[in-house]
Amino acid sequence: MKRYLGFDCAHRTFAWCVIDHDPSALRRVADMITCARTEVAAVKGGVSYDGSDDGGSNGSTSINARLDNIMILLKNAQSEFGKFVTIQSCGVVDLLGGLTSKFTEIEHARALRNYLDSTPELVPSTIDAVFVERQPPQLPGKMQNRKATAVGNQLVFYYANHAPKYVSAGLKNKISLGPGYSLDDFGDNYAGRKKHTTAMLRRLAMLFGFEDKIIGIPAATLNNLADAFMQVFAFLILRS
Repeated sequence: MKRYLGFDCAHRTFAWCVIDHDPSALRRVADMITCARTEVAAVKGGVSYDGSDDGGSNGSTSINARLDNIMILLKNAQSEFGKFVTIQSCGVVDLLGGLTSKFTEIEHARALRNYLDSTPELVPSTIDAVFVERQPPQLPGKMQNRKATAVGNQLVFYYANHAPKYVSAGLKNKISLGPGYSLDDFGDNYAGRKKHTTAMLRRLAMLFGFEDKIIGIPAATLNNLADAFMQVFAFLILRS
């Protein structure tokens, strides 16, 4: 089991999530499903556990035992599937405390450092790797998000000894969960990309069984948490 930490590096709204990842979980699920399919085939063929057909006095009992085993295998497979990736803890906070006056870069850095130091879930010693979004470079006619870039750099410095990784800002939107869950369904623009990651977070929370971890996040800031989660998930699927 690995424990990863993902961040959304906005200047004011700061989102993070601690993610547990078991890379061998899907293999165990596949093995259980294979066993269940073997049992189903045996039930259809009327084969009891002793290798005889279903005609004997103990045949129905043996077939029922196979059916019970199928249910156990499927239940265990569902449990193992949820171990592939899950949110252990998460949060979305306003580092500026709701203040509308401008913070200096030093004041903001101090607020970030104090928050990291005072949040037990973010203690570096418990984390195997940290994923920080690399802000897009300055493009002709556009301004680089220097404030978010500064936050990202500060996070890398804070977790420098705990395998920090820069992740391309566009990687998370390359994930598709099927019809209705690709970036094309939402639009390749800022609002569309936010809606895309939010929809995928909700879908994955249902599939992997961690809906309870995100239920308390306000809808207005769920997209920030979605970015923090999806950049880790995308890295695990597309880059690891």
